[in-house]
Amino acid sequence: MIRAAFSARREDFALACLLYTTHQLGESMVPVLVGATIAGAVAQGAAVSLALWLLVLAADFAVLSLSYRLGARASARAKQQAGHVVRLAVVERALRQDGGADLAPGDLLSRASSDADRVGALVGIVASSVAAVVALIAASTFLIAASPLLGCMIVLGALVVVIATSVLSRQVATRAGVEQVATADATLAAADIVRGLRTLAGLGAATASAERYRSISRRAVRSSERAVWAEAEIGGIAALLSGVYLTLIAGAGGWLALTGSLGLGSLVSVLGLAVFLTGPLGTLTGLPGVAQRAIASARRIGEVLERPGALERAGALDAGGTAPPRELALSITGDGIVVGAAEGELTGVVCVRHEDADRIAAAVALESVTSGLVVRVGGADARTVRIDDYGSQVLVAPHDSAVLDATLRENLDPLAEPELEPQKAQGAGNARLDGITDRARRGAWAAFADEIAESLPDGWDSAAGEFGRRLSGGQRQRLALARALAVDAPVLVLQEPTTAVDPATAEVIAERLRDLRSGSTTVVITTSAALLARCDTVVLVDGTSGTDSARCTRGTHDELLAGDTVYRAMVVR
Repeated sequence: MIRAAFSARREDFALACLLYTTHQLGESMVPVLVGATIAGAVAQGAAVSLALWLLVLAADFAVLSLSYRLGARASARAKQQAGHVVRLAVVERALRQDGGADLAPGDLLSRASSDADRVGALVGIVASSVAAVVALIAASTFLIAASPLLGCMIVLGALVVVIATSVLSRQVATRAGVEQVATADATLAAADIVRGLRTLAGLGAATASAERYRSISRRAVRSSERAVWAEAEIGGIAALLSGVYLTLIAGAGGWLALTGSLGLGSLVSVLGLAVFLTGPLGTLTGLPGVAQRAIASARRIGEVLERPGALERAGALDAGGTAPPRELALSITGDGIVVGAAEGELTGVVCVRHEDADRIAAAVALESVTSGLVVRVGGADARTVRIDDYGSQVLVAPHDSAVLDATLRENLDPLAEPELEPQKAQGAGNARLDGITDRARRGAWAAFADEIAESLPDGWDSAAGEFGRRLSGGQRQRLALARALAVDAPVLVLQEPTTAVDPATAEVIAERLRDLRSGSTTVVITTSAALLARCDTVVLVDGTSGTDSARCTRGTHDELLAGDTVYRAMVVR
């Protein structure tokens, strides 16, 4: 993971190292030039010589200032791109079609944000550390040339300081890992509470949930404090070591000057370099702590990337897979459940138990292979079809489909490339959907989502808000349905797509859905009479028989309504 972060923007990282090195070399030249200026002025006493050295010093300041500004920009680009690459890796893993990362959203958010930022920050400090090493070498070379004894003291002292700090920094790594886990737990708890706030308030559990979050948050704060204290203690010890080191250098330089081994100019240069070295040494002593935190974060991210999906964990995923079947009939069987959807037909499924509806949707989506259900597309076991091919053919829109914190237009077709000459969909109402695909336009019409845009001041550019909170429940459901229909998948499974809309709107959606999906395989898991009445076939799944197997009854909506009391009780309310 860290290797990928450094490879994200090699050019910017290399440029940052070069420019930071130029800046550090320029900084190291300042005391040298000041010493040379003083030595020249004392030895020659000429104003021309003094002016020349001052011009050289001004040029050095100009170079080091410009190189730092440009280097900081290159470093920022490299850090941001490194964090971006890590975040994308986490997101891609979470969205994989073989079951995803199977972690809580809050946990994934923590790893994709703060952990990714820590890995990205390592890129920046490594660039600074490369420059610090070069500056130390340059300063050591000058000092060894001026005085071998002093140069050896600098080299050995620097090694002692860096090694001692590296040993101490291991404590930071341990506490950083604990702090990151505690922070992830707090983020997860906060996300769960915010998402279910209304439900918690309705149940009278808001106070208890707040207390639970307060307890988790306090643990996270204590873990963060311990990590910060450890880092501060190590920083203090490192500063003390550097101070002792620089004091010894200054004392040795003064002694050499008193004995006549160093001239006045050389003494000024040595003392100036001793002060300058606090910067590079501080960078190097800070590197181990940042590196250990980044390594801890990289390990947490690696746990996500290496985590097998649901299919792989169950040993049901064929790495190679077979070609996708040409026939697009869908069947779900197991535990007495027998649901068959003929190719090109609209099939309704009524489940007496909600858990059976969830099992069927999860099985078709390949989110669960331990449900006891076997899904076949065109007679081929879905688990043996190449996962990418299966995902391009079969789409499952669950009941709780998410609405993005974006505009209605972006929610409807977030990845679409606008058409050059968009055509108006059947049924009108979509003239304001400029620059969007025709499939998305037709999906909006079928889900009656165009009416949502017409009712808002900014139309399709209106913001849906976080989790779609600016929309009503029915509007969120219609927008999610429009997005599913816009994909125009050969096989589409919809789970309770109209539970939050009024009966009149449900009738309109049902009629338009049948027209839009004519000739495509569609399964609707629902108890809506409006939708079921327009299905070619309806399957009743009754898992309340008291046995291990469900009872399945097949027929048309009218046949089941007239001849099955359980079906009638589920549909007529």
